[in-house]
Amino acid sequence: MTTAGGFDVAGQTIQGGDYRPDQTVNAMATALTFGPLASNSWKANALLGAVGAGSNTATNNYFYDENKSVRTSVVFGGLFYGLGSGMSSRVTQQPLPAQLSIPYFQTNATIGVTLPSSQQLSSGIETLMQNIPAFIALPESTTQPEHGGD
Repeated sequence: MTTAGGFDVAGQTIQGGDYRPDQTVNAMATALTFGPLASNSWKANALLGAVGAGSNTATNNYFYDENKSVRTSVVFGGLFYGLGSGMSSRVTQQPLPAQLSIPYFQTNATIGVTLPSSQQLSSGIETLMQNIPAFIALPESTTQPEHGGD
């Protein structure tokens, strides 16, 4: 949940404009709602990402009286959540060394460097991939919003 909020703040900063704290709260609430439903299936996670991203955009559109493309959001959410989940499962399956030994000044002594496990790398890759859409500005929808300020 806090990761989604952090990526939302970073995305708003990169996209420019005024910072909107309610948008960050919405991103965190969406993550809190949909996050527990994540599974080991990249297909299920792609569907979950599509639904979560679409609902997040629709909620922001309503609260900020915008008309950002929910359809594009659904595509990005599905694509990046599916890719993140798929890449994560591939990395988890790879055997990685636990430590790297580096020779120390042409002697028999070595310096040991602990490396991240495949599970840690996989988690980082999945988190990064799934939050890339926060940095992409959505286009305006070609349809009119259903509610109005009048």
